[in-house]
Amino acid sequence: MKKFTTIIFDFDGVIVDTKNFYREIAISLYEEFRQEKPQAKMVKKLMGENVFKIIRELNIPLTKLPSLERRFRQELNAKIDQVKIFRGIKDVLRQIKKTGSTLGVLSSNSQENLNFIFKKNQIDFFDFIYSGTSLFGKSKVLAKLLKAYHLKASQTIYIGDEIRDIQAAKKNKVKVIAVTWGYNKKSLLAKEKPDYFANQPQDIIKILSF
Repeated sequence: MKKFTTIIFDFDGVIVDTKNFYREIAISLYEEFRQEKPQAKMVKKLMGENVFKIIRELNIPLTKLPSLERRFRQELNAKIDQVKIFRGIKDVLRQIKKTGSTLGVLSSNSQENLNFIFKKNQIDFFDFIYSGTSLFGKSKVLAKLLKAYHLKASQTIYIGDEIRDIQAAKKNKVKVIAVTWGYNKKSLLAKEKPDYFANQPQDIIKILSF
């Protein structure tokens, strides 16, 4: 019997390498709204965060949130054709699909961007693609996904690369694999005590043990 019937992948930092693009956008927004260049510490803090976290860090009024979010999406959309998937991840997705497991992806990135990347790389393994953000954090988005697809937390595993991914999974009582090739370093991820670590894509297959 399979340990997990549903496997959910995060997008940025797990499937695709968008780190440099998010860094550039975060720096650009910071310089525009604070009229100064951010220090290295601030760049690290902003990198990979969702648009709501960036807004809070920049002390931008919430009334400007809709227009700023559009700007953020536009900046990323303009660069999406340059984004590449991580080496080995497509083969992992193919192997999982062959087992008959339900395969999904959860991302704060836009549905259009996800579809573009998957079509460009001929990735058609997902049973569902869920795109969403929340002012209340990723745990709320994951909770909505589980409810939308009637998934049992005990039979679901989430694969992410950030502290917030681990926290979201734990709040929803979902097991989590933390990958070490994404946004957060292993030392930081370890503090959140994920259920498993994957140091390379094929480690995911070993962990799932089909």
